[in-house]
Amino acid sequence: QRVKMSKENVDPDLFDFKPTKKRKTTEEVPTAKRFKPATTNEDMEAITKGYIPQNTQRNTAWSSKVFLEWRSSRKCAGEEVCPDNLFEEADPEKLNHWIPMFINEVMWKDGKPYPPKTIFQILSGLQRHMLDKNHCAPRFLNRQNPIFRPIRI
Repeated sequence: QRVKMSKENVDPDLFDFKPTKKRKTTEEVPTAKRFKPATTNEDMEAITKGYIPQNTQRNTAWSSKVFLEWRSSRKCAGEEVCPDNLFEEADPEKLNHWIPMFINEVMWKDGKPYPPKTIFQILSGLQRHMLDKNHCAPRFLNRQNPIFRPIRI
């Protein structure tokens, strides 16, 4: 059996209606909470450069260090030395000459050869280093690029 709702049979204390809050208009919203402080030029440079994971940074630094050690060992031995600006200049002909020579001569400190995976990691780090110095540099690990066939592992 249904009971009809009317003012007479409803207890007014049963429903305690509170008035709704008035929404703030856009003029009333405090901007200090809504927006960050103004972005500086240094912040924008960091944003556009992007996030580089710590391990990637370490690998890039290690690869560069190994290459520089190889370069200085050739210099000490009186051998032909690659140019200082090899990665900044990023000349494909020079890269095709020096990178395969580096791959052939680089080893662990105890004289054992690096496994192919480690050679690839070193080359990846060198390519990142080169792209940091010259963002227009050719990608020598790109298999689609026929210029760098001698560098393929």
